[in-house]
Amino acid sequence: MGMVKLQKKYNKRGFNVLAFPCNQFAAQEPNSNAVIEKFAATKSKYGNTCSTGLGCPFPMFAKSTVNEPMCKNPPNVGCTKDSKECCTRNNPVYEYLRGKLPGKIPWNFAKFLVGRDGTVLKRWKSRTEPKDLDADIMKALAAQQAPASGKPKAGGATVKLNNGISFGVASFGLQVYGNDKAQQLTTIALEAGFRNFFASVLAGNQQGFGAAIRATHVPRSEIFVCGSVNTGDCRGMAQCKAETTKGWRDNLRDLGTAVGVLDMIMLDYPAQDCDGIKGQWAAFEAMLKSGKTKSIAVSNFSPKQLDCIVKDPKLTVPAVNQMPFSVSSDDSVLRANTQRGNIFVQAYSPLQSGRLVEDADCAAIGRAHGGKSAAQVALKYILQKGAGFTTSALTASEFREDIGLFDWTLSKAEMAKLDARASGPGH
Repeated sequence: MGMVKLQKKYNKRGFNVLAFPCNQFAAQEPNSNAVIEKFAATKSKYGNTCSTGLGCPFPMFAKSTVNEPMCKNPPNVGCTKDSKECCTRNNPVYEYLRGKLPGKIPWNFAKFLVGRDGTVLKRWKSRTEPKDLDADIMKALAAQQAPASGKPKAGGATVKLNNGISFGVASFGLQVYGNDKAQQLTTIALEAGFRNFFASVLAGNQQGFGAAIRATHVPRSEIFVCGSVNTGDCRGMAQCKAETTKGWRDNLRDLGTAVGVLDMIMLDYPAQDCDGIKGQWAAFEAMLKSGKTKSIAVSNFSPKQLDCIVKDPKLTVPAVNQMPFSVSSDDSVLRANTQRGNIFVQAYSPLQSGRLVEDADCAAIGRAHGGKSAAQVALKYILQKGAGFTTSALTASEFREDIGLFDWTLSKAEMAKLDARASGPGH
């Protein structure tokens, strides 16, 4: 009950308890996640104290491991199953915490205090009572209540789309992993300052994303949520309209009531023919008219496929086209979308599936800007070209890097050096 009291006491000031069950301490938690969830949902004389689905005051995550050997390499990077150079077993949150304040977790109820910016402020022993955390929590909240002068606001820079809606140029796009990890990473992204989210149906974890939105202290009005529909294999007006209608309804169901009305819905891929694209778009137009989304967008649309929509003056012009764009892409992608009704380009795979993380040109430019990373330079390049991006970060430090792009600028010479690498529309 001590942690519940802390959550209720400080939640309105932005404080959140995150609970991680673990079975590495004398096998104290041998149960499955399903059993843990059922137990947490059970009402006692204290009411519902742990169930996120039934009014839990803080998120209860999946059962985790926290005391495996620390990774020498990031999870899944340069690793083989039996490699000693890396690991994938620890919960990534604890991998981060132990990286900042080293040492194994000695017993259950070990506690960490983490700031809004991801800084690990303090670590307490298992025996430290929740009531003894008050002073440190109050001090941290007071110090972080207002952003420092000149610090970019949460969400970073925004642009006005062709429909007048404000759109964050930096977005977190969930990738293919389970709902629990989707919830964890969305929570980390929110704490890092991200406010624009792409929850694609292709990732298969919209429920986990919705759970994070339900649990966060960030008001829903400050969060931009884009869902998606994947009906690229459909053909013909009638089939594509029916399948796309079902798709956006499934989005609303899976994302849940905490998300509610979408800020945007996006087609993951165009249909096989122009009639099919018009069927997809008719379904989106109906969703827009019904008030269940505020804007409609596309992904992976070529200029010819965009013309199936924009050449009909009765149809709504897509607000965004999400597509490949990065260092080495030429400007024809941007021009083609601008010429078709000021469609904003949002880059996916902006780091070329990780290839730009160690790019020599980007790294050299980054060093000239006080130690910015190659990845930051590659993302900043996209922003200065007039596009946005969606990142697939996996750690708090990566999220902070990807949102920390708005208080510095690449010079004309630096942009020209990267422009000279252009080799084609995508990458």
